[in-house]
Amino acid sequence: MPDPLPKQSWLTTLGWAAYLACSWTWCIGMFLPVLLVRDFGIWGFVVFAVPNVIGAGGMGWVLKDGGAALQILRVHATAVRIFSEVTWAFQLFFFVWLLRSNEDVGWKTIGVVAGIAIIGVLLLYRLRLPWQAWLSAAVVWVASAGVFAWLAIRDDLHLPIATPTLSSNHLMWLAPVCAFGFMLCPYLDVTFLHARASQSRPQARWSFLVGFGGLFSVMILFTLLYACIFSSDGNPIVFARAKGLAAALVMLHMFQQICFTNGVHGTASRQRLKQTETGAGRGAVTALLIFLCSAWLGLGRNFTISGLTSGEIAYRIFMSFYGLVFPAYVWLCMIPLGGEQGTQAPNRIKLSLLAVAVALAGPCFWMGFIERQTWWLGPGLGIVLLARPVLSVLAKRFPHKPRTQ
Repeated sequence: MPDPLPKQSWLTTLGWAAYLACSWTWCIGMFLPVLLVRDFGIWGFVVFAVPNVIGAGGMGWVLKDGGAALQILRVHATAVRIFSEVTWAFQLFFFVWLLRSNEDVGWKTIGVVAGIAIIGVLLLYRLRLPWQAWLSAAVVWVASAGVFAWLAIRDDLHLPIATPTLSSNHLMWLAPVCAFGFMLCPYLDVTFLHARASQSRPQARWSFLVGFGGLFSVMILFTLLYACIFSSDGNPIVFARAKGLAAALVMLHMFQQICFTNGVHGTASRQRLKQTETGAGRGAVTALLIFLCSAWLGLGRNFTISGLTSGEIAYRIFMSFYGLVFPAYVWLCMIPLGGEQGTQAPNRIKLSLLAVAVALAGPCFWMGFIERQTWWLGPGLGIVLLARPVLSVLAKRFPHKPRTQ
């Protein structure tokens, strides 16, 4: 069947590309490469970047039409909303962690930078025009590119040359987990689904290709280049090699991207999920996560596990949602089983098996990510992958009509 959506101009396609790139440039893309480069050197960045760009960009091809995105939004609305809530809370945690760890930069400087970023993004969102999201994204992306152009002129950006803290053998266990997470998480991102549902097939493919193959790739390349200004030991989020203007500019980049991502998640959720869920329990996950993050930071307890600070431990625990919980949901509850016509709302069997798989794999991921015994990631990921054939067997033995949400 032909795609019913109208053709759009190349400028609109470019606007959606900027929207996608900036909505995916958040506290994972802006900081996880710093940790991976510290631990594994330049190959850590490669393991992060390749599946990230391919997984996010490939969504424009995997979802054949806007109807496929709308079907996900309809039958997996709860999971999509939880993904946005966890993302919102993760960014709040990262924002506070960054501020608390860099007090010597100067609160006046931090206040001015944060104010410029927040006010600028909010002003753009006050524009009641159809192209406000594209305009906001374009301004945010250009501002970030300008930051790094200026830092490059000042010679503050360099490829990291520090000796990795872990051997390359650890990386072979991490690489499959990165691929699993980055290839599947995009299908729960409401901004991606919103962009795909709003475009015809050719335009969506171009916007996802340009957005992730071009604009987003530039942003994470900048993350690689500014990794050198952070501490390579102790607290990894401290600006150890850059103060003053350089630190303020990197903060400006981070703050505006955080503001944009949280803004578009809220906007897309209101537009796309308002008719697919009841209001019961809405925001409960966010409130709980914000409380836990605030309590963690407010207590000011400084401790280490396997050389990781309490802040980095919290960051890695948040990452477990994107490395284990969310991709496991897509793997077990969203991808159609044999005989299913498109994605279906998860029934009790799927949700129960998901809970069992995550519960069994969770300790393995803790050992791999927190205790830094990365070989544990192998059996952890294996448990989740093997749950899929188990699900197929259970579905045949206990046929169940999919429930509606």
